[in-house]
Amino acid sequence: MAQARIGIDVGGTFTDTYLDLGDGNGLSDKRLTTLATPEEAIAGAVTDLIARAGLTPDQIGGIVHGTTLATNAVIERRGARAALITTQGFRDVLEMGREDRYAQYDLNLRKPAPLVPRSRRLVVEERIAADGTVLLPLDLAALKALVPQLEEVESAAICFLNSYVNPAHEEAARDHLARLCPHLSLSISSEVAPVVREFERFSTAAANAYVQPLIDRYLSRLDARLTAAGLTCPRHLMLSSGSLCDFETGRRFPVRLIESGPAGGALFAARIAARHEVAEAMAFDLGGTTAKLTLIDHGRPHRTNDFEAARLEKFVKGSGLPLKVPSVDLLEIGAGGGSVAWLDQLGRLRVGPEGTGSTPGPACYGRGGTLPTVTDANLLLGRLSPESFAGGAVTLDPARAQRALDTLDMGGGPAAPTATATAILAAVDEAMALAARLHAVEMGAALGPRTLVAFGGGGPLHAASLAEAIGIASVMVPPDAGVGSAIGFLTADAAFEITRSAPMALTTLETADVMELTTAMEAEGRAITGDAPGLRAEWSAAMRYVGQGHEVAVALPDPLAPPEELRAAFEAAYHRLYGRRLERIGVEIISWTCRIAPPPRPAQAVPAPQEATAPAADGHAEVGGARHAALPHALYTRAALRPGHVLTGPCLVREAATSTAVPPGWEVRVLGDGTLHLLRLPQTRSEMATSTATPTEIPTEAPV
Repeated sequence: MAQARIGIDVGGTFTDTYLDLGDGNGLSDKRLTTLATPEEAIAGAVTDLIARAGLTPDQIGGIVHGTTLATNAVIERRGARAALITTQGFRDVLEMGREDRYAQYDLNLRKPAPLVPRSRRLVVEERIAADGTVLLPLDLAALKALVPQLEEVESAAICFLNSYVNPAHEEAARDHLARLCPHLSLSISSEVAPVVREFERFSTAAANAYVQPLIDRYLSRLDARLTAAGLTCPRHLMLSSGSLCDFETGRRFPVRLIESGPAGGALFAARIAARHEVAEAMAFDLGGTTAKLTLIDHGRPHRTNDFEAARLEKFVKGSGLPLKVPSVDLLEIGAGGGSVAWLDQLGRLRVGPEGTGSTPGPACYGRGGTLPTVTDANLLLGRLSPESFAGGAVTLDPARAQRALDTLDMGGGPAAPTATATAILAAVDEAMALAARLHAVEMGAALGPRTLVAFGGGGPLHAASLAEAIGIASVMVPPDAGVGSAIGFLTADAAFEITRSAPMALTTLETADVMELTTAMEAEGRAITGDAPGLRAEWSAAMRYVGQGHEVAVALPDPLAPPEELRAAFEAAYHRLYGRRLERIGVEIISWTCRIAPPPRPAQAVPAPQEATAPAADGHAEVGGARHAALPHALYTRAALRPGHVLTGPCLVREAATSTAVPPGWEVRVLGDGTLHLLRLPQTRSEMATSTATPTEIPTEAPV
């Protein structure tokens, strides 16, 4: 039992906890997040799971935690009172950005406000050239003169021009201020994001400073609560890249925790895809607050070093705050169970991005919420069980849900309540389908051949409907899908990723320069990861044709490979995205990335299911959906299903933390590991027209 480990995923609505007993079995817990003090829900869940398993705290071998705390702090603008110290003349980099417009013809265009206002952006004299030469020494007296203003803030980001080439001035300023202002949390851009392009580097360092005191206090409280509960095991955090770090690294680089929760879900889906030898998959995680989509190829989720937080316009690049941090490349939209349905000025139904969170939650929770949400609609259509929702943690009230939906004047007459609920589901499913299609186009990927791996509290409930909307015919719902992200945390590796900007043209590439750079990067990465046995360096580079303004991420089997091999790797990646090559134009590397990680784990074999007679249904109920009218559905309990069972839709498969909706025209096969494999059956044109006909004439429009 010493190998028992716990994964904890704190979301905006629910805290999901999974206890892996180390013998192939586990226990899960889903409860409402205590938003003001997330450690309260964590401590309660961990204590209950250990007691249910008949264990003692000293038998827990490790804890892995992912949280949306940093993300929500940036989105809701409730981080620390932070300052930014920069080179004289560059005070307004955060405000000016790239000096472009993400929507060129929008006269009402909004731009995200900087996390640090101009009144707290301070300057000192210093200057380093693009090649790292010191043009003007750092003025320490000017730095000391800033102390009275810094007494009024909790944290500060130090961002000097060209510090990614030569960090000496930033390091000197940090050390000097640490002595003068010991209360300050200090972030320097040459550590947080040592990459070319001042705006992105400044923005990332500012975000790190903005959330650092918040994360530091939270981790201290969590540490204390876990220790008080008798847990002395190693504790790790999930990074946005899908790797693990210790609490101290999380305190230094909290900006790398921005997407820690969704990263765990992507790992969970990738493991399922690899186990079942699915070469092309897409992770679909729908929780109480958001929906997340991630492409997975050959058992590995797509990753990126460019991420945007707190976008003002959904799906629109440039409308958020750019962050240069390693991250799973996911698309996140405000379309969760708690997303609010509303009518715009033209009377069109919209869903999200505003949500109710865990407090007060959807109206049916009976915790003071009065706004209509996706969960209320699912309840009124019979898709949720009032008594067993979230494993019985929350008892749902259909009457409250009805009153909430009645506030939407859809003009539907006597049938309005059911029609309104159907329209809400149609709107939220189309929002997710639109997001999936746009993401696939941006990534140069086709959706049709992929398998949708669904998890989260609402993922299995909406998966088949979403799959129909985007042309996917295969859906997998793994065991314990309702707490998938928490399980994914326990599959992550203790790894770390480092990026350095070092522009080099392939035509003039010097092997000695590359060796010096890569050796230093690998040594730094191994120092952070502890240089544990079996770790290896994985390399990639941001490359482009000479003269282009943006780069393409390219995997490099060997950074010391000959230039012609590096060019071939770049052109293969470029052709995949854009369908062409520019043979007469030179290629350059802008930045290098080193990921120190253990080798991939072999996928577990899945036992072949035996032929089995489908169990009798627990009962039948009228259940509606986004793409079909209310129909009698057979009801099954997932725990009663065995490998080899085959069910035919329409039916509902219920379990503690989620439910799987199987619409008409689909069947379910229970695979050898207990995964539910939903397959869309071949249909005639007339059957397809019938099954996908909109049951009502209520106009809906997905939020864009």
